[in-house]
Amino acid sequence: MEFYANVGTYCPDTERIIKFTEEEIKEALAMAPSAPVFGEGKEARKLVARKPESDTSPWCFIGAGGAPVSTEELFVSIMEA
Repeated sequence: MEFYANVGTYCPDTERIIKFTEEEIKEALAMAPSAPVFGEGKEARKLVARKPESDTSPWCFIGAGGAPVSTEELFVSIMEA
């Protein structure tokens, strides 16, 4: 926590470092979702960790997982992998 409050987050678009107080970090963590959600509407699914012998059905998503992809060539490579 102290490290992140001191270092901050680099924003490549503005080429600036965004700083947060420890209070802001704690508030953001408290409000953060417990699992990432992929998809939209009725196709939205939470990606949760499964343990061996879990009753939760496995599923996977295809693509860059929400990360930006810099070129179409890279996107195609990820999709074909």
